[in-house]
Amino acid sequence: MNSLENKIDFALIFSVKNANPNGDPLNGNRPRVDYDGFGEVTDVCLKRKIRDRLQEGGHLIFVQSDEKKIDGMVSLKARAESEDYGLGKDAFNRNETSPDEAAKLACKKWLDVLLKMKQKTAFPFPFAALLASSLPSAWSRSVSPVHK
Repeated sequence: MNSLENKIDFALIFSVKNANPNGDPLNGNRPRVDYDGFGEVTDVCLKRKIRDRLQEGGHLIFVQSDEKKIDGMVSLKARAESEDYGLGKDAFNRNETSPDEAAKLACKKWLDVLLKMKQKTAFPFPFAALLASSLPSAWSRSVSPVHK
């Protein structure tokens, strides 16, 4: 993937009217708002929206939602170790594959892993926690208060 040679910063701007972009399950799935009434969308929600869009564009994504799962894997570990959909178990065996080589294989396979790796200098082994948290982002905030 030569197109991701350098750091890429982006802003995600979206508009919502008469909808709930990120309901709060601890508050009856009402829109998330801060103490001043401004809407909030969690980093997890934003990452999911980005991953889903990349997957719709034909890219292989490691952290797939249950609704858009294309391989039937029941866990990230199962996906990673799958011979058909992942890297195979040998990729996670230090005697067979070095951590650096496993990282390179994961980056070639899954776009969300590559995007996460672009911000890391070292690749921890095993890297399930890194893979699960791929795609860096932060909470977003609305520009005006939410009308209830």
